[in-house]
Amino acid sequence: RMEQMEIEPIVGVGPIRLGINPDEVIAVMGQPTLRSDEFQTTLHYRKLGLYLVFGMQDNELGSIVCLSNTGETMSSRDNNPPLTFAGATKDGIRVGSDFADLKAKWGESDLTITHANLYGPGKVSKHAYYGFKVWVAEKEGRVIEISLDRPGWSKPAH
Repeated sequence: RMEQMEIEPIVGVGPIRLGINPDEVIAVMGQPTLRSDEFQTTLHYRKLGLYLVFGMQDNELGSIVCLSNTGETMSSRDNNPPLTFAGATKDGIRVGSDFADLKAKWGESDLTITHANLYGPGKVSKHAYYGFKVWVAEKEGRVIEISLDRPGWSKPAH
């Protein structure tokens, strides 16, 4: 099921659509590996490599994060890292893609923020593509995370 999930900027990932509520996600995806309702609802599907963040006011899905299992991304700092998300965009961009390939297809990003030692040793660059509402994290020339945001969604600064 995982390999058939298409990443669709502004829309969602596979059957998971931006803007739906946690109950609607669980109805199509089953119970998450981990659920937190501490500040805002988050659902972790570790076997799928997905991390979902819901709005604090409207409880609608605002951000879908496609993760890698490298232990470098924000949601895999514990001892139980997720599997790498296996889906891709229509044009073949996926977690693990060569970043040069992504740039050839998507062009230059609108904003790049580089962090030293954010997810372990080395530099991670986060690239924003505003037209797609997508953030891409890149390390050593490889895509290590793809984050899709709902239009109008505001979340803490990356």
